[in-house]
Amino acid sequence: MPVFRSVTRVWHFPSGDILLERAEHRDCLIPDVDQVDVPVSGTERVADAVALDTDTTVRVADDSGNIIVTEFDKNMKIG
Repeated sequence: MPVFRSVTRVWHFPSGDILLERAEHRDCLIPDVDQVDVPVSGTERVADAVALDTDTTVRVADDSGNIIVTEFDKNMKIG
């Protein structure tokens, strides 16, 4: 399950692809995303794309064939 820190904006395109803009890191394109569930401070529409302003760490998970991007709980313990 990939985790991306310092995500400042999530671009969601009609194709289902998303682009994660990251502060001081390489941006990351993730194909075929079914759901984006992150806290947002603002939104913007540019043509058919939607930009979600955020300031969080996100994780990308496959849930029964659906690719879901959610906020990563920094207090999560693995064990």
